[in-house]
Amino acid sequence: MQKIIEQFSPDNKPNVLLLGHYHTSCVLPAYRNVLGIQLPCFQSQTHYLKAKGLYPELGFVTLS
Repeated sequence: MQKIIEQFSPDNKPNVLLLGHYHTSCVLPAYRNVLGIQLPCFQSQTHYLKAKGLYPELGFVTLS
């Protein structure tokens, strides 16, 4: 997430970056003045993830 935020130019930076696909959650509160949120998933462990020994984090994020 930090590398993605670093790629934004200072005049084209978002206030919030929502990042998915990793199946785990993480919050980066103020990296270069960007709130970074890595989103969890809605799908439980599949046969593929089980074979890989991976356990997805189920959940959601509500922004207000």
